[in-house]
Amino acid sequence: MNRQALINKVKSIIDEISAPDSVIIDVGVDDNNPIDTIITSLLDESAREILLKAPVYKLSPASSATQAVASSTDPKTGTIDLPADFLRLVELKMLEWQRPVTELNLQGSYTAKIQSNKYLRGGLSKPVAVLSHREGKKVIEYYSVNNSHSISRFLYIKEDVAENIPVQLQDALCWICASRVCAAIGETSKVEMAEKNAISLMM
Repeated sequence: MNRQALINKVKSIIDEISAPDSVIIDVGVDDNNPIDTIITSLLDESAREILLKAPVYKLSPASSATQAVASSTDPKTGTIDLPADFLRLVELKMLEWQRPVTELNLQGSYTAKIQSNKYLRGGLSKPVAVLSHREGKKVIEYYSVNNSHSISRFLYIKEDVAENIPVQLQDALCWICASRVCAAIGETSKVEMAEKNAISLMM
């Protein structure tokens, strides 16, 4: 759907879950179509939620040609610069790893902390990847390799606008956006219903 079609779909959902005698109220936005303005401001934020939560098989992972850089202090570890549009990891596999990593550990977590111990950290059979920051940019720290710092596969979900959400997830997108609009205009009783519908349509 194009953006206007998405806006119309969200408005239709809000009308659907509203009482028959209620109307979408003017919340004081200085615009001829205040609800359209609110929906527009929330569509891409709602799209981000879809991309973060939807099952990977319903999305379209991107492939990155990013190169790995070996650590200057430990030849068996290294970092990978994240693409500017990176949102969520699907799969990372270094050439020597026996299996890929599909989740990133957060910097400061127990798993991340023990990677500094060469006896406890990830290896070829049970690799570990940590989302970290280096010199003001996001990177993946990988643990560990023997000789090769080549990337075999790096798939991820990228940030995108609402119009580019896959067709099979656009209904879920509109329900999420409707829940956020209801929250913004004070129709809190409708938020939970809209969220539940979004989740059921997403899975």
